[in-house]
Amino acid sequence: MIQNSGNISLDWLAKESCLCAKQFKRKFNERVGINPKSYAKIIRFTKAFNTKKQQKKKVKKVNNVIKFGEDVEGYTIPVLNEREIRASAGVLFLVLFISLMSA
Repeated sequence: MIQNSGNISLDWLAKESCLCAKQFKRKFNERVGINPKSYAKIIRFTKAFNTKKQQKKKVKKVNNVIKFGEDVEGYTIPVLNEREIRASAGVLFLVLFISLMSA
């Protein structure tokens, strides 16, 4: 179940363990402590959480490369000045113009 990230049929698992679905659920609950459907949900949630955590790390790396604004003590977000904004808008316009001309 873990190898398939919780995306597996309980009927297939019951068949593989040579039990009917109801008996499989009962035995699973006895041994693990929760029903198989809840266990599969936990596995899916854990995988989604870990994926989100990895994506946040990647975003932080990209943010460090494309740092915009300057860090000022006392502020939690980067402080932007007017020159930086105008320069980035000009670069953005230039990239857009070049991409439209080459298309």
